[in-house]
Amino acid sequence: MTEIHGRREPPFSLTAEFLRKYDVPGPRYTSYPPAPHFRTGWSQEDLEQLIVRSNGTGDRNLSFYVHIPFCPKQCLFCGCTTEIGKPGSAVLDYFQVLDREMDRILPLLDRSRPVSQIHFGGGTPNAAPVKFLAQVIQRLLAGRALSPHAEIAIECDPNLITLPKLADLRQAGFNRISFGLQDFDLDVLSRVNRPFPRISPAELISQSHALGFTGVNLDLIYGLPGQTRESFLQTVQRTLEASPDRVATFSYAHVPWAKDHQKSLESKGLPDAETKIGIAVDTFAGFVAGGYHPIGMDHYAKPDDELARAQDTGELHRNFQGYCSKRTTGQVVGFGASAISQLHEGYIQNVKESAAYGQIVVSGNLPVERAYILSREERFDREAINSVMCRGELDLSRIGASEGFSAPQARERLAPGLNRLGPFLADGLCTFDGTVLRATSQGRFAVRNIAFLFDPLLGVGEGRYSRTV
Repeated sequence: MTEIHGRREPPFSLTAEFLRKYDVPGPRYTSYPPAPHFRTGWSQEDLEQLIVRSNGTGDRNLSFYVHIPFCPKQCLFCGCTTEIGKPGSAVLDYFQVLDREMDRILPLLDRSRPVSQIHFGGGTPNAAPVKFLAQVIQRLLAGRALSPHAEIAIECDPNLITLPKLADLRQAGFNRISFGLQDFDLDVLSRVNRPFPRISPAELISQSHALGFTGVNLDLIYGLPGQTRESFLQTVQRTLEASPDRVATFSYAHVPWAKDHQKSLESKGLPDAETKIGIAVDTFAGFVAGGYHPIGMDHYAKPDDELARAQDTGELHRNFQGYCSKRTTGQVVGFGASAISQLHEGYIQNVKESAAYGQIVVSGNLPVERAYILSREERFDREAINSVMCRGELDLSRIGASEGFSAPQARERLAPGLNRLGPFLADGLCTFDGTVLRATSQGRFAVRNIAFLFDPLLGVGEGRYSRTV
């Protein structure tokens, strides 16, 4: 038996039947509705008012996301918005445009709103000069207060980190750092064009802690060419020895129709679905045995980490930056090419290519590619799906209250999904006592599939998605 948060459950048994049922394409629900549903046609005034309304609806905390798209080389697994090998002059121009975009957006945001998170993603943010990153932080915080326990976070390629630069990042104001290692296996890294860092992950993590970084994270990806259950178990063991505060174990999303460079991986030995889910099962068991708490569907954290505490208190949250604590996030306002603002009433996605982004910003307009404004019913659906994805549960007596839905109204809206629970209950992936739906530890491997049940938009439109396994 496996004990998870006080519940004793039988060990997960991988079967072909499981794979046939649950290895299907579907959203990852970093937003709801998912990004393929965003559309064009909104006026500048529509979107300005959406930003202004965020001052009075939903969470008052502000979370700023800054996208730095530049990378020195192309990693073949990458699904992010990146631009490879741009000269230093292009990077300088980009940061000047970021400053212009902040001129346009920041005055729309109430200065009394506390800033609970600033997150730099990419691309490779640590490839940019630290002084540029520091200037952005200073600009975002000018006249604004940081909330207690605020996170200022950066995603890093560990191959581009030196110990002096790590210290510079801490001096610039960063207090949380994530290292995108992906795997310890040199052969796997070679197949995806990713070198192993010159400074060992264990030393990077130790030095980060010594400098005062908290929530130090190591990113791993399973489903890459050359990976086996045995090889990835070694990666799990070496990760435990390195002792990060958090680990993200992302399932490789193979989307060659969106990312052409991924096509080459098909000839490099991608593991089949059975191997991939086997790696996920072994990884879960390995980190739990190593003392980490499983968080959502793909994260692990030490028991005293903010993410573990957030899960225990029901404060776990999910957005485009992954799993986070409600205490250290808020409504997200995004800056930079491809950045997405995630507001209580909707989403705004910037154009993806940096040159086009720059031209629009310099013209004085919002650099918007697509957006979405949610109805009250869609905000209810988002809350239900987030509850499944973050807490592994759905409480019919509480869901939707913030949007004015009574318990009978909530039950009526969720009824189509609840009526399709049968296979999940029979396979031991969840329990339902008539009021509360709970995913089991086995159900963690199909939590996206459980969330699908409560998505009225699933199958609507042209969106293509990665597979759940």
